[in-house]
Parts: sequence; structure tokens; C-alpha cells
Amino acid sequence: MCNAGDSIISYETEKYKNQRIVSFTNWVTTDPLTHNNEPHPDEDLVEINVEHIKARDQFAPGMMATYHVYPYYPDSLNYQTDYKTYVDTAGKINPYRAYLHDLYSAHTMPIVVGEFGIPTSRGMTHKSIMGYNQGGVDETDQGIMLYDMMNSMYEENYSGGFLFAWQDEWFKRTWNNVSFDDPTRRPFWSNIQTCEQNFGILAFDPGEKTICNVDGETEDWAGDTPIIDDSEKKLYIKSDERYVYLLAQPKSYNFNSDTLLIPIDTKQNQGNLAMNEMGAKFDRSADFVISINGQSNSRILVDSYYDAFYYLYAEQNIMLPKNANAKNKNSGVFNQMNLCLSYEMTLPYEKKTIPFTSYETGLLKYGNANPQSPDYKSLSDFYYKDGNLEIRIPWQLLNVTDPSGKTVMDDFFVKRGITSTAVTDFYFGLGVLSKTKNIALSGTYTWNGWETPTYHERLKPSYYYLKEKLIQFNK
Repeated sequence: MCNAGDSIISYETEKYKNQRIVSFTNWVTTDPLTHNNEPHPDEDLVEINVEHIKARDQFAPGMMATYHVYPYYPDSLNYQTDYKTYVDTAGKINPYRAYLHDLYSAHTMPIVVGEFGIPTSRGMTHKSIMGYNQGGVDETDQGIMLYDMMNSMYEENYSGGFLFAWQDEWFKRTWNNVSFDDPTRRPFWSNIQTCEQNFGILAFDPGEKTICNVDGETEDWAGDTPIIDDSEKKLYIKSDERYVYLLAQPKSYNFNSDTLLIPIDTKQNQGNLAMNEMGAKFDRSADFVISINGQSNSRILVDSYYDAFYYLYAEQNIMLPKNANAKNKNSGVFNQMNLCLSYEMTLPYEKKTIPFTSYETGLLKYGNANPQSPDYKSLSDFYYKDGNLEIRIPWQLLNVTDPSGKTVMDDFFVKRGITSTAVTDFYFGLGVLSKTKNIALSGTYTWNGWETPTYHERLKPSYYYLKEKLIQFNK
């Protein structure tokens, strides 16, 4: 590190007759502190302390320390006993500020936070006890959290911080769903389930323009042809680089009391001809069912045979108990769709075991997803208005590994792993259970693959919030 610093300083001094402050990027894992309740030994194994690097007299500007500090990882930020009880000046539990306070006391030189950020992905990867989670955060809340973190830096006498990131990055991957896509095709589509793709305060939204805002209005569907159209119902489908969109128009439907089912066949030669829990029957094997039952009890479910979460953690990695019935095709059983948040771990100081943790990512959130709406909620999945039910489902929640290449997950138990296979069409049904238990998957949807994704820029509400707060702060 000293050699690298000497080389940079010498080059700049000789070529430009100039010198600037030098720093070495560091982060929590290799800080000079001891985290005695860190459950992963490797996360507190090595210390890189820049206080051991000294500047010679010929180097005038001096040094500063730089650390990447996020509020949700490593796990010591959640479990360190003195951090999780630390109360900030606003009266709230704030382990993020507690860590900044400790780190500041370990240095004689100025400190900056080299990276801090909150992703607005639909998928979540880690939870913070502050609620400042890695994913699953609304775009407006992102700005509030980022500013609060900036304020903690200011109040702890830090010299500044670098927000990660200016823009979203479609090509990135995340540990808890990295097995569920085609790694060679990640840059070709936007995986809203991947937190690493959505740290920006500038969004890259799919399409040259937005094709559906999910706000209960039908202007987005003008000119589209329904794939199901009969005396009882209509169903429209379309898609872009991020979502599959649905507009359902069932007649004599009570959104608050009726249960509406949309079975979907994405892969041939597997799936369920019945949904035991609801007593519904299908004329074609369904791999997924979207169940809409009011604002707070709606979700997408997956055939237990096609449950990638179960297969990865129960069959492959033996972290969850096995279910003998999971290997049976056409069982009539549909599972909730989950994402892992952490493996089982032991807290060394408290001598406490934290079990394997996951959450239901298939739970659908109700709200207006139109960025131009005053009640905009960026994580909204469905909205109902005046007989129009709009839904958007991320490609990954349909076990699509690459929508641009039209591939889905293959048969886990036959292929002995999560692999991809090509598909052509998806088949959809629509039924209201109070009217019928027999639902035909009579609607066919196909889409064109692509080699060049389309997108357009949009500043998130977090950008405008930060802009206003920082203007006020400077005043």
C-alpha cells in the first residue's frame, strides 16, 4: 500500500507539480475495531489500519481514512450489543451512527465514508434493525434514509461521504438469487429482484418509454388486444425488460371480498392441474398462480415441484428440511415464493444461534406505481380502480432466467440443478372463485427476445428529496 501511494504521489508531483490528499479504501471487515458479536469470523479476522502509514515531510497535503459503511452488513452492525442499543440525538436506535462514532475514535486523521447506499430493488438481501434494508425500500424512503446517514456522518465530525450510487446498474448480481438467472445475459434485462442493480438515485426504467404504470388507468392499454375475451372477463398481457404486465377486467367482481386467480403455464410437461388449497381446477398444468385477495393478502405462488428456493436450500444445500412430496409432479400444491436473507449463524458473544432466515418475496404489494402520481409507491405490484386490475410481475418470479433469450428454469430434479431451457409461449387463465372453480388457461402470450435492451432515464424521488435537504443544509 505504501509503494502504491509513493508511486502515485511521485508521479503527480513530478508530472503536474501538484499534490493531493491520499487515502486507501477500506471497510468494516478490515477496520481497526474489534466486533466481538460478529457471527462470521472472516468478517473480523484482519485489520488494515492506515494509522500505521506515515507521510514524509515532502508530502504536504496529508492523509485521510476512507471506509465503505453500509447499515445492513456485516452482521455485527445488527448484533453488536452496544450498537443495537445506541440511541442517537433524534431518540432512535441507530447502530449506523454508533459504528461511525467508534470508528472516528480510532483515528487521528480525517475520515470520509467512501461508499454508503440503500437500494430500491423489489428483492431484499439483508435486513437492518433500523429498517435501512438492502433492498425492499421505496424510492422516497431511500432519500430519507440516505440523508439521515449523511447527517450521522456530519454529527460525528466526518469529512464527507460518497453516495453509492448515482445510477442503477442492470448488469450486477446479488448472492441470494445469483443461482436463478443466466449469468451471461444479466446486462440484457433489468432484474428488480436483484438489490445490486438498484442503488441509484437515477433509474434506468425499461423501454424507450414506460409501457404500463400500474395505476388502474387503461390509457396504457389502448390498442392492445386481450388474450382472453369472453362474456365474463378480459385479460391483457404485455412485457418489457423488467416485468410482465397484466390487465384483468372481470365482470361482477368485488375486489375487497372475492378471490381472483390467474394460473400461468410457463414450462411444458410439469405443473398442477389443480390448486388444492383453493379447490380450483385447470384445463392445463399451471406452474404459477397469481392470487388476488384484497390489498394485503395477495401473492404469486409456485408449483411445489418448481420451487427454486426449496430446491436450492433443501435439496442442494441441505439448509432446510426436505419434503418428500416436493418431487411429485401434479401434486396440486403451490408454495409461497421466498428469498433467503441469511444462513444459520451463531453470535459468539451472546452464544446465541440465529436460524436460517428468509422472507416471502412473492407477497404482492398494493399501491399506485405511476411515478407521476402524488401517491406513488415504487414497490407497488398491483392496483385496482373502476373495474380495472393492473398487476406487474418481475420476470424472475416466473422462473425466467433470461427474458431477452426466452429461457426459463428447467426441471430441477431431472437436470439435478438449476439450469435453463428455451420456451416459446406462456398460457394464462383468469377466474373468480365465487363464480367458478374451473379455470381454463385459454390465453396465449408470446414475446420477442432481444439483443439490445431499451431504457429511459428517470430521477427517483430520492434525488429531489436529497437536493432539497442539502440546499436547506447549506443555508
